[in-house]
Amino acid sequence: MITTVNAQFKKGDDVIVSFQSSVYYGSQTNDLSVQISTDFNGKSDFAALKSAKWEDVTSLFEYTDSKEVKSSGEKSLSKYIQEGKSLFIAFKYTGKASAKPSQRMWIIKSFIAKKAGKKLQTSDIMFINNPENDENVSWEIWGQGAFRFRSQMTKKASESWAVLEIKP
Repeated sequence: MITTVNAQFKKGDDVIVSFQSSVYYGSQTNDLSVQISTDFNGKSDFAALKSAKWEDVTSLFEYTDSKEVKSSGEKSLSKYIQEGKSLFIAFKYTGKASAKPSQRMWIIKSFIAKKAGKKLQTSDIMFINNPENDENVSWEIWGQGAFRFRSQMTKKASESWAVLEIKP
C-alpha cells in the first residue's frame, strides 16, 4: 500500500513530469499507456486499482519504438491537479492474447516530477497485476531508478500497472 503524506496539492500547482523509455522484443503496439488518478486509495490490489477513476494521458508524452532510449519530454500535469487531492501516475501495460509470444518488454527509467523547478518525492513504486495474468508476468524493478514490464513469453492476455504517488 502506498502511504500518502498529509500535504496535498493546491489549485495552480504546476507539476512537471518526465521519464525515459525503451522497448524490446515482441511486435504488439499500443500496449503501454500512462494514466493519472486523484482518487486512487493506494491499496495494492487489482480491485482497488480498478475502482479508481484513471485518466489516460498517454498522448502527452513521447515514447521510443526501439531499444534506443528516448526522453518523454517534460510535460505539465497542472490540468489534472485537484485541490486537496493526491496525484497518482501509472504506467499500464495491456498485452493482447496471441498464438505466439508477441508482447513487448518496456523499460521506464529516470522518472522525475518537479514543482517550481524543485524535484518532488514519489512513493515507492507499486506493481499491481490482473490476477488472471500468467505467473511472473509483471512490472519489476530493473536496476537503479528503472522498472520494466516482462511478459515471460506469455501468449495470454495480460494487464499490469506500475503506480507511483507524486508527493507535494
